Amino acid sequence: MCGLDVTGASDAEAADMFLTWLDGLLADIGIPAALADIGVARADLPRFAEMAGGVTRLIQNHPGLTDTASLTAILEAAWTGDRTRHVLTREQRQ
Repeated sequence: MCGLDVTGASDAEAADMFLTWLDGLLADIGIPAALADIGVARADLPRFAEMAGGVTRLIQNHPGLTDTASLTAILEAAWTGDRTRHVLTREQRQ
């Protein structure tokens, strides 16, 4: 994947390797790593989460919880650029 050798890596390790690679790519080509860096107001995140909750395609394809609070948490991580926060899937929460 992207020239990364993930042989023997767990899914979580492979995902972390990919995110590290992606962070480098974004930096190399000058794409901001956080929503805050492109001028998104933190106060707008709950409204964006509500809007996203109404997009059936997004909700059906997302493996995690899709309530407004969970979607807002994802957007909060994107706003700060925090790639260390993991979102639990429905199965993991049960």
